[in-house]
Amino acid sequence: MTTLAELTAGIPGQRFGPWSSATITDICWDSRQAVPGSLFVDLSGQHHCGADYVAEAAANGAHAVLMPEMPSHSFSLPPALPAWL
Repeated sequence: MTTLAELTAGIPGQRFGPWSSATITDICWDSRQAVPGSLFVDLSGQHHCGADYVAEAAANGAHAVLMPEMPSHSFSLPPALPAWL
């Protein structure tokens, strides 16, 4: 188990939410596989925007999300979910 602060130390990016206190026990990119403690990695492709699955990952227990950028369409992070862009 590690914290997001430890996991991302020295890596540039914008951080949102209660970053340093979030603990990570798993990493996933499929929101259906998120479990409590997961870091959900937003992998967007040609046909899907990973940000569309952030809410589902959070509902499944993800503790944080890693996103390459804020999506251009209407989007809001679930409350209290740390994000790193």
